[in-house]
Parts: sequence; structure tokens; C-alpha cells
Amino acid sequence: MALAFLVNGSVYANWVPRIPEVKDALDLGDLALGTALLGSGLGGLVGSLAAGPLVARSGSRTVTLMSGLALTASIVLPGLARSWLALAAALATIGTIDAVMDVAMNAHGVLVERRYDRPILTSFHGLWSTGATVGALVGVGAASLGIAPAAHLAVVGALLAGLVLVSARGLLATAVDRVGSLRTGAGRSGLLRPSRAVALLGLLTLLAAFVEGVPADWSAVYLAEELGARPGPAGAGYAAFATAMLIGRFLGDRVVERWGPVRTVRAGGLLAAAGMAIGLLLDSQPAAVAGFALVGFGVCTLFPVTFSAAGRVPGLASGAAIGIVSLIGRGGFLVGPLMVGAVAELSSLRVALGGIVFAALAIAALAPRVAAAEPVAEMADSALGPVP
Repeated sequence: MALAFLVNGSVYANWVPRIPEVKDALDLGDLALGTALLGSGLGGLVGSLAAGPLVARSGSRTVTLMSGLALTASIVLPGLARSWLALAAALATIGTIDAVMDVAMNAHGVLVERRYDRPILTSFHGLWSTGATVGALVGVGAASLGIAPAAHLAVVGALLAGLVLVSARGLLATAVDRVGSLRTGAGRSGLLRPSRAVALLGLLTLLAAFVEGVPADWSAVYLAEELGARPGPAGAGYAAFATAMLIGRFLGDRVVERWGPVRTVRAGGLLAAAGMAIGLLLDSQPAAVAGFALVGFGVCTLFPVTFSAAGRVPGLASGAAIGIVSLIGRGGFLVGPLMVGAVAELSSLRVALGGIVFAALAIAALAPRVAAAEPVAEMADSALGPVP
């Protein structure tokens, strides 16, 4: 299971450092590149729509493995693109498959967590962050050595596909998916009319996506344009944010186990709000970097805790519930950066980043929503035996 999260985090991260080269090779302007990159987000929405029914029908184990192999095979496509349309289509394909794998592996992670009877999903997301960090470093190294994007991505895809096959040995049997579906009621997809509990968890995930996505797109711009940082130090804000996320996710399961999901989410929202407020008000580079780090620590547990809660909502299959929550949450990654840009145009980037404070406070207010009711039919676990 851990390898699946590691692979998923590595795939897209290998592509990101090669974007400038592909942009130059295709002679794309900023608007054209931005529109092509949007294909990944739109594909993610499509994949989130399809993932729930796929998991309900085939099981999270099968969908995790098949989508993992498809994702590692598709990563070479941007390197092979010879036009804007081909690049947009390649990224839309990757985004679709990535979303399917994201829902499937989180649904399977919820089953594993349920078998251990203690929080472990945040550590899986920590491995995703590890994969993203390693993937980005590999991409930077390949670019520095002058390796062509297509060759680099093809080799990485083959190696990661091997890890997907190895991960099959550690996944739970498909029978566990069947039992999990019986416990939560797989008969309804919940897509057309999601329950209030699922809709509110989706809103919580959307806010988390906003708080997590905005620093990735705007922290370096804020440090450079508002605080006068040079190109290298300007990246320190996102580096601090990502590092805090990575550390926090490996510590997060212990925090959730000790404090419970509600207190963890509430404290995380308040920490992120306070950190961003201090970083913006003190008007200095060190304060801004520290503020982004506190945002990373605050938001690090939100996705795994929310997915875990969605997987425990009664009356709905865990894969379907996580798919709905993921679909709503992806809207935050799409809309958030655009909203910040629009507000920055009308006012200032400092004012626009204040949106993180309000979103984090809303997360703290919605924290009780992660206390989803525990599923019924606990005797199903005993029928399947101990954790393998």
C-alpha cells in the first residue's frame, strides 16, 4: 500500500521540472502553457467522477493496480507532445488516471486503516509527499544532465511501473473490498444527491485544497514582488511549506490517535490561520517563510483525515464517498489560484493571500464534520481474520 502512494506522488513530480523545456520546444506562450496545464485539473475532475463506480464494481485493489500501471505508462506522453493540443491531451490523460488512482488507493488505505484499528492514512500521505520530493529531485537531475524529457520520463515510468507490480503483494485481497462495501452500503453512488455529511466533507476538502494549493502557486511570487526576495530565496516559502507538510504527515497519525480527528483538524486550521496572518502582517521575508511553514504544518493532516471520515460515512460505499469528496476538493485546486490572481489584480497579493486565513478559520469551524459515524457490521472484520 505504501508503494502505491509513493509512486503516485513521484509520477507528476518528475514532469514538473521539465515543463520549461517542453514550453520552449513547443514555442508556447504563458497563456497557452497555462491553458494546457489546466488540462490536468479538468482530467482530474473526470477521473474523480469515474473513480467511485469503478472502485465499487472492481474493488480498490484492482483499480489501484490498473490505474497505477496506466499512470506510469502515461507519464511519457508530455515528453512526446509535438503541439499544444497534444500536450493538453497528454496532461488531461494523466490527470484523469491520477484522480482514479488517488480515489482507489485512498479507499484501500481506509480499509487498511480499519483493519489496524488506528490512524495510519496520514503516514501514507507522508509517503506521497516523499515520492513527490524524490520525483522532483530526479526531474531536476535529469534536466541538469541534459537528458531529453521523453527519455527521462520513459525510464522513470518503467521503474515506477515495477514498483506498482511489487506493491500488489502488500494489498489486501479483493474480498475485503466486498466486505467493506457491505458495511457501508455500496448500492448507492451518492453522486447525484450526496448526503449532507459527504457534501460538508467535500466542502472541508475544497477549503483544504485552497489552503494547500495557493502557497504552491503564489508563495514565490509574494516573496519576490511584495518583499523583494531574489529568485533563489523567493522559493524558500514553498520549500518551507512542503517540508513542514512532509514532516507533519509522518507525525500526523500519532497526533490524530492522541487528540482525535476533530481536535486535530480544528488545531490545524487555527495554526494555519495564525501562521499566515503573522506572515502577512509582519512584512518581512523570514516572517513570510515561517508563516508558510506553519500553514504546511496546519494543513498536513486535512486530506487523510477527511478521506478517512468519508470512508466511514454509513449508507455509502467508501470508494464512492471518497470519490465525491475528492471531486469537490479538486475544485479548490482549480479555483483557488485563479481567485487569488483576480483579487491581486484588483487590490494586492498581500490582500489576496489573506484568503488563506479565512479559509483556514472555516476549516476549524467545520472540524466536527470529520467525526463521521463508525460503520456497522463490525463482525465482518473478524470473518476476514487478522491484519496480513
